[in-house]
Amino acid sequence: MTKTFFLRFVMRDAEQDLIYQVREEESDRLRKVLHENHRLDETRFFWFETLKGISVAVNLAYVQGVRPSWDPVESAPNQLRSEEGIRIQFRGRSEPLEEDTEDPDLLFDLFVNLQHGPDVVAAPSFDDEDGESSFINPHELVWISAPTHILKEGERMVMEED
Repeated sequence: MTKTFFLRFVMRDAEQDLIYQVREEESDRLRKVLHENHRLDETRFFWFETLKGISVAVNLAYVQGVRPSWDPVESAPNQLRSEEGIRIQFRGRSEPLEEDTEDPDLLFDLFVNLQHGPDVVAAPSFDDEDGESSFINPHELVWISAPTHILKEGERMVMEED
């Protein structure tokens, strides 16, 4: 019997929990991160991939609780190619902002810089579809999501540059 794994994040000031279907490896990695000796009230992002083709970076400072769980299924679903845009949820806003980009490498850099933390890059950025820079205060960012295939393309571009 195969299992399907879910991550449920109870977020501060959010009416609904964030629930994502993920691979077992992502669930295990989150468990390790939560067991590390770090303060959860500091800005620190957990970046993971979902089975719906979306990558998400969640600011652990806004997480009130996490519930990794699983259900038995007959077969594991395939990774999908999401056509969803970039979604950015800031603290105090009722709806996430929606963006697009023509520069996957800059979007990949944004996710990497969020993982490095605000002590490394104070205001990470990416260029929107018009080529205009969008800078983000990571202390105010609750979560961000983007299609995984765009981030993978950005990673490939960055690796080719190196």
